[in-house]
Amino acid sequence: LIRRLSYDLTGLPPTPEETAAFVGDESPHAYEKLVDRLLASPRYGEHWGRHWLDVARFGESTGYEVNLLVDNVWPYRDYIIRSFNEDKPFDRLVIEQLAGDVVSPGDPSVQVALTYLACGPFDMVGNKDAVQAAQIRADTVDEMIRATGEAFLGLTVGCARCHNHKFDPIPQRDFYSLYASFAGVYHDLAKPEGAAPPASGEPLPGIAHFEQPKEEQHVFERGDAQRKGEAVVPASFSTLEKATKGYVLSSDAPERERRAAFAKWLVAADNPLTPRVLANRLWQFHFGTGLVATPNDFGYMGERPSHPEFLDWLA
Repeated sequence: LIRRLSYDLTGLPPTPEETAAFVGDESPHAYEKLVDRLLASPRYGEHWGRHWLDVARFGESTGYEVNLLVDNVWPYRDYIIRSFNEDKPFDRLVIEQLAGDVVSPGDPSVQVALTYLACGPFDMVGNKDAVQAAQIRADTVDEMIRATGEAFLGLTVGCARCHNHKFDPIPQRDFYSLYASFAGVYHDLAKPEGAAPPASGEPLPGIAHFEQPKEEQHVFERGDAQRKGEAVVPASFSTLEKATKGYVLSSDAPERERRAAFAKWLVAADNPLTPRVLANRLWQFHFGTGLVATPNDFGYMGERPSHPEFLDWLA
């Protein structure tokens, strides 16, 4: 029992001395004391932080054909570990990763959480051709949207980039409303005016920088950044508007307000998806398989919940 619990909460086996002490503890609260001790261990945050870093697609290189090492995203890793060990409420953790500069201006220990937005792979090679550059930029924002939609909502939002989602009730317009919410987020080496990538081996910044979007956002017909369709504004998913109060911002809304509005909508008490996705991940990480066996896809093409009422109760 102590081995199972120790591996589960810290990823490490108990020492022989710890095992002997637990087996020899005849008090009725021996197990509860063991749970409390393991939860208080710094190893707890290190072990469970790894789970979230996987969900957040944390990586220490840029990916693609250049694949340079990014040597200063580790503060985000430490932020996640620290957050778990401090029992930070999950809604606060979500908001800080999407809008830490809004909720804690001037606090670098919180703003480091914004690395979440930029810690996935991105194409930093660049292209002088305007058409290709626009498509690369669209791909970059799409990566942020896909990662966020799957991590927090359990929805394959990216499937609505080129057309209305074929299986789930996510219209293409909703994808580009979310695109407008992220339109001012850039990797630090992918500024709007362009950058020369650094030579191999040079350190890369690991945190996003932000720009006020200069243009109104449009639907990209068939996902083509050169084929602009109807105009859209930063807004929440119309699919969930009957379940939770959404947000609609103006086309010139400040960049920070866009991310903050989206983050607060994600963790609103009446948002039905976010707590279920989290409860399912907790079950998955403890027992190997979630109550929904496809933790990133709660949609039609995902697996049905094995115990839907139990998942509701946990949420």
